[in-house]
Amino acid sequence: MFPLAVVLGIACYRSDFAVWRYVLPLATLGWLIALYHSLLYWGGIPASLEPCGEGVSCSSAAMRIAGFPIPGLSLAAFTLDAWCASPNGLGCGGHVQKAGIVTYVRGHITILDRKALENASCECYRLIQRHYRGALAG
Repeated sequence: MFPLAVVLGIACYRSDFAVWRYVLPLATLGWLIALYHSLLYWGGIPASLEPCGEGVSCSSAAMRIAGFPIPGLSLAAFTLDAWCASPNGLGCGGHVQKAGIVTYVRGHITILDRKALENASCECYRLIQRHYRGALAG
């Protein structure tokens, strides 16, 4: 997971839209390992095949963060990595670039259509905007 952050960061900085060619294999390998760990955690693989011998078990209740199982979080993260890095995925904001909403060149983002960008963003943007305006008003 951690090498992907560096590789994707460099690819975004360089506006490398061919990033999927070298990220997809890494993300796929990570996804397969996360799937194996998830199956161990949820009991899909017998305990006799569990590689953890000492310390915290790979399938114990200690394998949770904020109530979420770590193997499931890892599987979700690698799924997003693979989808975002794929040629038809999001890439480095490729969907908003292709729509002509922003341009992105070597780490410099230029917003061409703010309203369209707001509409393309998730509901998180509107929630943060509402709280920000409320904080400025009060």
